[in-house]
Amino acid sequence: WKAFSTHDLNGKKPVKLPIGFKVTGLTGTNKFTNGLFTSSISGVTIFGTNVTGAWDNTSKISGGSLKISFSSPAANKYSLIHSPIGAVNTTKQYVLRFSTYGTTQQGIVRAYIRKSTSPYNNLVSTQTKSFGIGRTDHEFLFNNPITEAGGSFVIELEQNSGITYIDNVEFYEATASLYDIATQLRFEYNDTKITKTITLDTKYTGVNGELYEGSLTLEPFTSAILIKDTATVTTVAARKVTAAKIIPAVTNISESKPLHLKAYPNPSATVFNLTVDGGSNDKITLLVYSFDGKMMYQATGNSNTNYSFGNNFIPGMYILKVIQGNTIQTLKLIKAGR
Repeated sequence: WKAFSTHDLNGKKPVKLPIGFKVTGLTGTNKFTNGLFTSSISGVTIFGTNVTGAWDNTSKISGGSLKISFSSPAANKYSLIHSPIGAVNTTKQYVLRFSTYGTTQQGIVRAYIRKSTSPYNNLVSTQTKSFGIGRTDHEFLFNNPITEAGGSFVIELEQNSGITYIDNVEFYEATASLYDIATQLRFEYNDTKITKTITLDTKYTGVNGELYEGSLTLEPFTSAILIKDTATVTTVAARKVTAAKIIPAVTNISESKPLHLKAYPNPSATVFNLTVDGGSNDKITLLVYSFDGKMMYQATGNSNTNYSFGNNFIPGMYILKVIQGNTIQTLKLIKAGR
């Protein structure tokens, strides 16, 4: 973003982020026994168009790894890596961990548990994370899946992620504490002409990494974003996922297809045309944000419909977010100069 727009040149990534959970214990052994890919990629199945999986021994992460390549990548199309992990129970929690080594900045990975045999329905909601160039360690917590005698973990890679290496795969039954992210964030602003001291109820870390305890002092017209120490954060109860709320990940379930977005032209010097295909019968919400977080466009409608917007956008990069039920799809848009 800095290189593309020449804006926010002093912007930095936060040193600390709020957390949604913390794993406190693991039960049993790793249910995926070839997680280190020491000499092969046995145990995983790669599924999708224009995708190949191969064993790589160039130590991109730590020794051998699974190398995923895309011959003709397409935006918003995902390829699957999956492996059976046995029975899962709705009274339990499970954690999936793995490392990626990315070769582009726009890596997107999704993960979930599904039934190992037809109709391959999701047993938990799909979770999405991003990754960039180099190594990223991922941890996905799955709470209270639908009870199933035969489940599989699924890792999905968006094809525009480029060549991606995967290693250190672990799937465990786990014990974890869940945290309310909203209670971890605190924003303070001094809107006066004098120095202001603010009393803090516990320990906080600023997004710049500075630690605060007891009080915070702000100069006139300055602000601070604080992250609460997780030892004092309120925990929340796990939410069970019922079959009625699961969004199928496989298209052979007739009543629902994956939500597919296509924006054209992209980049555009005038308007963006958007087609939204698939999904359920639920209404969709379209949100477009500038890269500084300002909402530029909002609409509500149906899937399998065309939308047009953006004629008044200034040149730059934008993020499109489409929401339908529990499904969220995002797409980068580039407005070019006329």
